[in-house]
Amino acid sequence: MSYRSRLTLWIIVQFLPNMQSYIVGRFRNKSDAEGHLVILKRLIPKAQFQVMFDPPPIPRRVKPWPQSDREPLPHGADPAKSPDAPHGHRAASP
Repeated sequence: MSYRSRLTLWIIVQFLPNMQSYIVGRFRNKSDAEGHLVILKRLIPKAQFQVMFDPPPIPRRVKPWPQSDREPLPHGADPAKSPDAPHGHRAASP
């Protein structure tokens, strides 16, 4: 997301046929967006517009930080068969 789009969090959306939408403009505050909305409704009375808040996306980490030095085993994994198990301590076969 660009620096400019992070500053302009209010948008005016025009609703189009077939569940499509078009962002008409971006604004720094809600009152500016509402002022432009009034003008758009006067100029194009048959169109449907809406002022919306468009927050920046939350950054997501690819892999969470480990809670300890070793990663936990997947659910259902046998700890005796893990590569960290000491030699000679294998689980008995059922």
